Amino acid sequence: MKLEDIQRHWQNWAKSFGKDLRATTKGRTAKMIEIATIGRVVEGARRDLKRPLHILEVGCGNGFNCSWIARNFTDCSITGIDYIPEMIEAAKLRRTEDGIDAERLRYLVGNALQIDNVDGPFDIIFTDRCLINLNSWHLQQQAYLGMAALLGPGGYLATIENSTEARARQEQLRAGAGLPPRPIDSFNTFIEDGRFEALAQQIGLDIVATQHISSLHDLLLYVLLPMTNGGIVDYEHPLIEAAARVNIDLVGAHGQDLGPVGQNRLVLCRRPA
Repeated sequence: MKLEDIQRHWQNWAKSFGKDLRATTKGRTAKMIEIATIGRVVEGARRDLKRPLHILEVGCGNGFNCSWIARNFTDCSITGIDYIPEMIEAAKLRRTEDGIDAERLRYLVGNALQIDNVDGPFDIIFTDRCLINLNSWHLQQQAYLGMAALLGPGGYLATIENSTEARARQEQLRAGAGLPPRPIDSFNTFIEDGRFEALAQQIGLDIVATQHISSLHDLLLYVLLPMTNGGIVDYEHPLIEAAARVNIDLVGAHGQDLGPVGQNRLVLCRRPA
């Protein structure tokens, strides 16, 4: 899909869903896992840097992640940028309804490919299924380098993006169970494992962690439940929320990701202090 068509897609979703979670994701359980992952990144950076943090989310959508950070880490300042003005308006509405000071949580219209209206440096910069909306590795790489340039000494760059290889493994499991292929949305370009790590090392960042953060959840949602209910992917089935909660505990408390089959993948890097 062309970049302008991808942008039009998100404009339509922003207009249709406003500040509702559906504006940026099909399932709330995947968001539960992503939020838990973001929380672990922030907690780790606070322990390491021992100061209030300056945080940037690139591709903040309607502000769900940023607002959650602001509510749960009240000593941090957060900036969210998104290239869809309607998303930013919804994020500001969410901020007002959540009673968060605009001085501590800022929103700007901005493009991941040209982050020229944001004042760094930042202690944490993160994406959450943002870079997969750039339709080539060349553009994804450009965005990554632009974000890395805004990191301060000791700062962390966290990407939560979708894995090409993990998705292929899911499809192999589905095929083995007699399930039909599940096409990737045309506005997404998944990312090969190892590409961010190699790029980070080229520019002098240290690799802190890599994790497939949603393996248990994805196996149940996309393979096991469809095997029992006529092939339907049921985002609201109660077992999916249960799987998400156990998944969060496995990855967070025990460091177990159950292998590379969860399509959401964290790559956490750090600029040397």
